[in-house]
Amino acid sequence: MGISSSNPLASFKKFSRERGVKLFVAGLDAAGKTSMMYKLKNFQQNSAEFEHGFYYENIWIKNIYFINVDVGGAMRFKEIFQLSYQENIKGIILLWIRVTEIELRT
Repeated sequence: MGISSSNPLASFKKFSRERGVKLFVAGLDAAGKTSMMYKLKNFQQNSAEFEHGFYYENIWIKNIYFINVDVGGAMRFKEIFQLSYQENIKGIILLWIRVTEIELRT
């Protein structure tokens, strides 16, 4: 089930006022999941280090309260998420890396 709205953030306001909107950030290893969340928070990331683990944080973006669950790419962290953090998720942010043929050869 997805959001069909000209303004997707407006659809979350109803949930946001009461208890926040729990979003799951998904993607392959090194897809930029954490970097994207830093960008949304207007936080400057100084390095491109890989994250080892998962983050659970509360974020306010444009008067909407998000509960961000950012899971690292390692399988053991995905298993932890499946066991404990998947209840009441209202949305998924999926990041996909576009790879060129040259990058695949190296």
